Amino acid sequence: MAQKVHINFHMGRLLGGGIETTLLTYLNLFDRSLFEVSLTVGWRMDELDSFTKLLPKDIEIRYLVSNKSLSKYKIKKIMNSKLSLIDNLIENILFVPIGRIIYIKKFKENLKHYDLILDFGLSLPKNCLCVNKPIIGFLHFDLETYLSGKSRMLSKLKNKFSNYSSIVVLNDKMLLDCRGTFSEVRYKFFKIYNLFDVDNIRALSLEKLNNQMSNYIVTVCRLQEDQKDVTTLIKAFNQARLKYCYSGKLVIVGDGGSRGELEKLTNDLNLNDHIVFMGSQQNPFKFMKHADAFVFSSKFEGFGNVIVEAMAVGVPIVATDCPVGPREILQDGDCGILVKVGDAEELARQINNVITDTQLRQRLLSKSSLRVDDFAAVKNLTQLYKLINMSLANDAK
Repeated sequence: MAQKVHINFHMGRLLGGGIETTLLTYLNLFDRSLFEVSLTVGWRMDELDSFTKLLPKDIEIRYLVSNKSLSKYKIKKIMNSKLSLIDNLIENILFVPIGRIIYIKKFKENLKHYDLILDFGLSLPKNCLCVNKPIIGFLHFDLETYLSGKSRMLSKLKNKFSNYSSIVVLNDKMLLDCRGTFSEVRYKFFKIYNLFDVDNIRALSLEKLNNQMSNYIVTVCRLQEDQKDVTTLIKAFNQARLKYCYSGKLVIVGDGGSRGELEKLTNDLNLNDHIVFMGSQQNPFKFMKHADAFVFSSKFEGFGNVIVEAMAVGVPIVATDCPVGPREILQDGDCGILVKVGDAEELARQINNVITDTQLRQRLLSKSSLRVDDFAAVKNLTQLYKLINMSLANDAK
């Protein structure tokens, strides 16, 4: 019997976003007859590490930096969105350098256990990449967004990419941009869609809601306004009520540092009786399944997992045409309505359209039910297995 290949997934930290959800799907579906699978996480995040409860029981997880003191300001930043000047100084001058030394040391100590590393969050420091094991990186955001406001990052990223065996990107636009920008290593970039266990998503969506919720629109996202822009969605929902007489509620599934400001906006618009903050949910699919519409309001994405999940459960979709992912997933609007980022008025109008126009609704649902097959896990896992075997073969030369 051939010896199994030991694959180690690496994440900088485990929170509750789309990247972690995709990671969980990979960990669940990786073929255990071919691979031994483990997980390393850069920073232990204590109360924010609830995601670890969802991991498969056979997954061995190793934290590289487990000291609570070294992580406390990272946790505080996520919970409160910003740090005081003093906290920033302590974090950047003391805790980050100490943590980085420990991070690199522990990572290299663990290398002997693995045949190949999947840097799933592209979070490994450069010193961890210059090792004698093949490493495949995953880029989860489009290049323009990843480099936004970071003028010196391009050359650093170019240098970093040169140390990976391969880099996985999530859609055609990312592949085109990366191969054009990093022409010297263009051969290292490969497109592999995120994995979706469509049958499992559909099964979970059939779970009954605990309360008697009906007649509502829903969004599912991490509440982080610099990216997700739920503010525009709340304003659009208010317009849908006032201008189009929508009588349902807005259900927001997810949590994050911006929840307080979103709750304040809800209160300021006198919408407390009409907007429900559900917090993080282990099964968001049941909320999607029974909604009048699913709304996606992001300013930018690397893919937009929740759009595919909404397609899988059969709910009509209105999504911002943000970079990058929604347009490709929704096939230029054939499978869901695309609207301009930040346009509350247009968002409200299109929400009303998918709810009230029966023909439009049925056409979108029919198209999306076919499109979702392109994201089936088996198809995309096969591509990754080929990439892993290629990287191992090249490393053996």
